[in-house]
Amino acid sequence: MVRSATGTSTLSVCCAALALCPVQTTAQEPDCNRNGTPDAQDLAPRLRFAEAVTLLLGGREPWGVTASDLDGDGDLDLAVCNRTSSDVSVLLNASGASFAFGGKVIAGPGPRFAAAADLDADGTTDLAVTNQDAGSVSVLLGTGGGAFRLLAHHGVGAYPAEILARDWDVDGVLDLAVANELSHNVATLAGRGGGAFAPAAWHPTGLDASGLAAGDYDGDRRLDLAVANGHYLRPAGTVTVLFDLGGGAAARGDYTVGGGPYSLASADLDGDSDLDLATRNHYSGDVSVLLNGGSGSFLVPRSFAAGAAPTDVEAGDFDADGDQDLAVSDQDGSCVSILANAGGASFQPQGRPAVGSAPMTLQACDLDGDGDLDLVAANRLGDSLSLILNESEPPSSVDRDGNGIPDECEPPRFRRGDANGDADHDVSDALAILLALFRGGPPGS
Repeated sequence: MVRSATGTSTLSVCCAALALCPVQTTAQEPDCNRNGTPDAQDLAPRLRFAEAVTLLLGGREPWGVTASDLDGDGDLDLAVCNRTSSDVSVLLNASGASFAFGGKVIAGPGPRFAAAADLDADGTTDLAVTNQDAGSVSVLLGTGGGAFRLLAHHGVGAYPAEILARDWDVDGVLDLAVANELSHNVATLAGRGGGAFAPAAWHPTGLDASGLAAGDYDGDRRLDLAVANGHYLRPAGTVTVLFDLGGGAAARGDYTVGGGPYSLASADLDGDSDLDLATRNHYSGDVSVLLNGGSGSFLVPRSFAAGAAPTDVEAGDFDADGDQDLAVSDQDGSCVSILANAGGASFQPQGRPAVGSAPMTLQACDLDGDGDLDLVAANRLGDSLSLILNESEPPSSVDRDGNGIPDECEPPRFRRGDANGDADHDVSDALAILLALFRGGPPGS
């Protein structure tokens, strides 16, 4: 079923098939409760995504998608950069991931990525949009209700790609950082207040700087910037880390990854409290995981297969097990590869939800407000977005003592104050103690 997003009516949907890979079981795996499912699966969350919902945009060649509350109603809305039609589509969330068309905003020629933030500190979300054909950034100030007006264009460099809005110099005003592919550098624009910015300053990177991620990678409590560099003529790409970007001439570290790392994600992938990095590698068809060895020094990358032509990567705890997983869009496969983190940054494929044609970028966010992370993909050849809502389920069994055996397969255990072994302290414990006294033995005997 298809509904167009070109008018003011509620967007309609067209569902794409979803195929999550089934988990194979063997007779040797223990199944203590005899429910036909191995104990390890009973104790694991069930990672599942609903079939994709496709929103038709009206703009041509959508590239970057950004999720933010654009109209101030508390729900996440979407801004989509349409590269060929040189505009930005605004999709407003009426709640529960039901979107309505909020209009289009003219940016510069060839808009590619957008950063959403309150750039003028008036309480309304604004947009900063990179324009690849003009080598500029357009600042679009929010006027309320998801509407925007153009404030200014700023020159940044040749073929600007991803953009981030952060307070790099820690002066209380948001600044901008832009990756310039053909200038092979990052441009920073210091915020002056009111949505105005100083002229760009440039920081050299590797060849074809395109993807950005921000975080404190060396633990000095100052914001650093990671840049993905991937020249198409080189078999391997690099990641450049610019330390303390707001401090002027940033110190730099470079690390080799797979071929064509045009985007990257930043998260604590191995659970050691340091921020790690993951790049999606378009030409080598995999993801490179760079673990932080401490103080911003990254280890030799690990590689994980991620489709024929990966285009973007997002990190998030999609199955709510406490580990950061990865989602990778695949342009040639028109799907998203889900890589579940089994712990310690060991990733395993957990399905490939189908999306529209040639997905270029992903966003992981809670679109329907149910507390878990959903996905939205911008489909370059389909002039559409694909929404993939997270329907993961918690484990069907509990293992409170962590011995790998479901609690229902073990006899009740007495713990101080927990007389009936249910891991709670309530009136049922008193009843269990009274019953034990009448029986002449300890609770649980």
